[in-house]
Amino acid sequence: MKALTPTLEAAQRARHRAAYVEARVTDRYQGARRLVWQNLYTGAEVAGYHGLAFDNLGYMHRVRGQGNYLYRQRVVGPGPGSPFSSWTLVATNLDGPCAIAAYGPRIYIFWVTDDNEIVKYYSHNNGTSWTAGVLSTYTDVRHLAACWWGSTSTVICFALRDNAINAIRLDTDTQGTNEHTHSFTPPSPTVLAQTFGIGATYEDDGPSCQLLLAGRQVDTPYHHLNVYRTWFSGAWIFGPLDSLARTPEGEDVLFSYPEVHLPSSPAAYEPTRALFVEDFAGVAPFSRPLACHLVPGTAWSDSTVTESAPFLDITTPYGLRMQTTADYWWITTPSLVYRAPRVMPAALVLAGDIASIAVNRPGSLIIELDNSKGQYENPGTAGLAALRLRSEVELYLGYRVRGVPGVQHEEIAVGTWWIDSWHYHHAPNITRFTLTCTDGWGLLQAWTPRYQLRWNDVPGAPYTVAHILARILARVGVHLDPAPPQPRSSAIDNFYPDFTVLPGQKGDTAVRRLLATVPDRLFFTDAGRAQTKDPRPAEAPAYEFSRWAHPVLSGRYGHQSITTRVRALGRDPATDTRILWDEADWDALADGVDDLAQVYDPNLTTALQAEDRALAMARLAELRADPALITVPPNVGQELYDVVTVIDPVCSVDRAYRVLSDRIDYAGLTRVRLFDRHPQYDHTLTLGAP
Repeated sequence: MKALTPTLEAAQRARHRAAYVEARVTDRYQGARRLVWQNLYTGAEVAGYHGLAFDNLGYMHRVRGQGNYLYRQRVVGPGPGSPFSSWTLVATNLDGPCAIAAYGPRIYIFWVTDDNEIVKYYSHNNGTSWTAGVLSTYTDVRHLAACWWGSTSTVICFALRDNAINAIRLDTDTQGTNEHTHSFTPPSPTVLAQTFGIGATYEDDGPSCQLLLAGRQVDTPYHHLNVYRTWFSGAWIFGPLDSLARTPEGEDVLFSYPEVHLPSSPAAYEPTRALFVEDFAGVAPFSRPLACHLVPGTAWSDSTVTESAPFLDITTPYGLRMQTTADYWWITTPSLVYRAPRVMPAALVLAGDIASIAVNRPGSLIIELDNSKGQYENPGTAGLAALRLRSEVELYLGYRVRGVPGVQHEEIAVGTWWIDSWHYHHAPNITRFTLTCTDGWGLLQAWTPRYQLRWNDVPGAPYTVAHILARILARVGVHLDPAPPQPRSSAIDNFYPDFTVLPGQKGDTAVRRLLATVPDRLFFTDAGRAQTKDPRPAEAPAYEFSRWAHPVLSGRYGHQSITTRVRALGRDPATDTRILWDEADWDALADGVDDLAQVYDPNLTTALQAEDRALAMARLAELRADPALITVPPNVGQELYDVVTVIDPVCSVDRAYRVLSDRIDYAGLTRVRLFDRHPQYDHTLTLGAP
């Protein structure tokens, strides 16, 4: 249960209560500020390798290749009308990729020459004067990326071959270098035969460079094309490759030219963003950029990245380069320049206009607003800019309080929902604007993977149920809190199933299938987060509903027959021996009630795993044994799967229950409810055995 202040808890227990409800809408999608791109330039430059950087004065520096020619550009104060078509020739020996990075007044350009070496071209005075030199004799480089190592004097050039990578650390004070190579050939767990691009950005956490690369992986039973996440750490070593997008070879799909960027001083709503190109060469071919981002609050090493999706109707054969300045995100190609504001617009606070609210957990949030003045006529514009489909809605519930100087009400965040639809309606003396919002389960139901997702398909793979769950939730932008103050089962952290989500399968179906392997339950809370909880029978009650504590307005209590025997089946692959484990309710079996539930799972390879599965199945059945439904004044700190005490002498009830779902209804005083003395403010809890 959420912690409440003594004042708020006293207010919700009081005999005379006054409701307070508020909703805050932010233009945040999947946890991140939703970017609105403005096109500043569309030119006629030929597509080719290119790069983008900004120095400490905000000057834009771009580089591009065209045949054997390398060009650079410096734009002072970039914006509408800037001379983005003006380029300066740098070299005529280009024979491959190029890259650029900047920090302070220093700008470094790298490219592969026709002598099969990597050269540098740098300025220490914001691009006023330049010096050339050889960076490395590392050969056969197909792709380059560069980023600065924080606020140091070091810039790193990442040189990618088809089956290896080299991180070339350049000290810009001394021009000395150190090189760190890593191979993608056997015995590497990921064997690459060809690569299609790389992007790099620096993060303070570690510290490290976050890397995104595209490649063709040699695998069994088929090869596949991937976009991989990895990193280069402060110990100067590379992390393992982890696939963020994958498609089988032979499907006419290619992923290429990835880019990744994290601002140097990111706001909480500014995670690492990633881009890459999806090319389709079949019937009705296309080439388009896709975008995704790291779920805020998670780490790059977690691979908790949202589903990649198209975001601009443009063609980018060599991908997009991405950077940030103090005020804007920027993306470019040789012939295109776009920017999007970084600052998050102020939240739209809905309070005084709320006519009614219906909250279902799990499920929907419906907010009915008074629109008698036409104040909600133009969603998505001006003061309603945050009011867009899938914008985040944070709901706050509480009570008006007395006796606290300067405080008229206290409230608490009870959850996050996302706008799914809205509609207008009117009747005599009533004009309404209604928002219908979905929770995390609704987001999962609307999501399907674009390509197959699979974990633990090779021996020794490291993904537990918790790891897989976090990655699936990330696809819809939800952060699975890794360390909530909730009990966790051993299975969720120690079971490594071979788990596949097929294209077209609904996300909620996949999550329920995964959760069926453990006793832990999933619920969605505030700030776009989710938590899991192992509903252990010995859990102590967190709250009491009774005449003396928090009144029960109505109640219904029952007992019902449930599954009386469960069976988990598996197979030991070493001996090809069948595994079977039963858990039974012997009292029910003695009465002749044998309702059997059984499951076969090839992931159950030991008797202990089969026992854990059978216990989880029996526990979930047990929760349904004692159904109850009570209505109370809202307990705004209530969370799903809490254990509560209910004392209702009228029905001879004095026992613990577990909260399985709930509904909160609020209806303010309106012209059609003037006969009511008070606004409706009720909380209906669906309960089960503790």
